[in-house]
Amino acid sequence: MPSSDLQRLLRWEVAGGTWRVVSARSETIEIELLSCGGAEAMDTITSTAPDLYDFVGRRLSNSV
Repeated sequence: MPSSDLQRLLRWEVAGGTWRVVSARSETIEIELLSCGGAEAMDTITSTAPDLYDFVGRRLSNSV
């Protein structure tokens, strides 16, 4: 079962939101949840969940 942080990020994507990695250090990743247009930060996920780290991989955002 995916971690709650990964589930939250996936729900954000499905709803049309974008995200970007603010920092990724050691075991902690911080991701800004952005508005659909990507112009405004709406919330932040700070997590140590390995599956979230794996899902994001080397991407800096999900915007094209």
